[in-house]
Amino acid sequence: MVKDDPNRKFAAHILNAGNRGKDLSKQLLAFGRRSLSNIVAFQLEDVVEKEIEFIKIMIPENIAIHKEIEVGLPPVMGMVDEINQVMLNVFINASEAMPQGGDITVSLSRENSYSFINGQGLDQKGDTILLCVQDTGIGMEPLILDQIFDPFFTTKLIGDGSGLGMSVAQGIVAEHKGHIEAESQQGEGTTIRIYFPIPEVQLNLQSLTQSPKHTTPMENGNVRILLLDDDSLVIEFTNLLLEPFGYVVTDFLDSDKAIKSIQEDPTDFDMIITDYGMPKMSGKEFASTVRAINADIPILLFTGYGDLVANAEAQSWGIQGVLTKPFKSSELGDAVTKCFSSLPGNG
Repeated sequence: MVKDDPNRKFAAHILNAGNRGKDLSKQLLAFGRRSLSNIVAFQLEDVVEKEIEFIKIMIPENIAIHKEIEVGLPPVMGMVDEINQVMLNVFINASEAMPQGGDITVSLSRENSYSFINGQGLDQKGDTILLCVQDTGIGMEPLILDQIFDPFFTTKLIGDGSGLGMSVAQGIVAEHKGHIEAESQQGEGTTIRIYFPIPEVQLNLQSLTQSPKHTTPMENGNVRILLLDDDSLVIEFTNLLLEPFGYVVTDFLDSDKAIKSIQEDPTDFDMIITDYGMPKMSGKEFASTVRAINADIPILLFTGYGDLVANAEAQSWGIQGVLTKPFKSSELGDAVTKCFSSLPGNG
């Protein structure tokens, strides 16, 4: 459309409305917890650093961002794109609270034995990574502060905001079994604190690698396991948890290579462990392919989707067990034993 076309301004309004509708749809989907993003292990500081560089482009030049990021923090499990959404909402709110300019301080640190009430209303305690975003903006009075996590609550003019930003952030953090809280005073700025739990599989890594070898829970000698996951950090963690039990683990990051290995010798492995959400082939599709090669091999499915993948449904796919990430060493050992023993002749 040419610059002088009289319909240009109407087209611009339509485009803006469409983009606003798209953004609102994304937030509604996130608020309804229907994201299809994969849960992976990642370094939170890397995600925070990238988001800071992204947000610098969006905020006014009179706002400075300061970083206080602790080095050597353990990885967390989660959905990177949803964590990005949380940080984007928090950063945008902070910048809009400083119309005359100011400072945003972003800190990342480890908080041990932090206690909070989780999204299910239960008391939760454990080691966490704290993401703190503090601004020097106008702050909020107590009445507004009490409502910032309420769906559709906004202090903006009609049409300028959906009122879903912080409620979406709270929902995403709750999905990650974490906690978000706000502190603010009028004229003194606002501080948002977000606590992400450190999975026990990571807390136990050092003790696992230093402890004596466990007695395998199976009594049929060394068990040969094929492990498939598209995330190298998950592969590393799972290997560290499996090897002390005496299992012989062969891992793959690529489903095609894993299938080829099974085709070359269908009896080379005693058990298959596969992730559910993978780019080339889902865990369901992988299990079906394996079943066509070896109908008797037990299969254990890892998933970050929780109740979305039920044991009964997985069994109809030819899968003997489902284990939700993150998991403890003992849970993994029990799942492997139960899955192996579930096949006829192994009980």
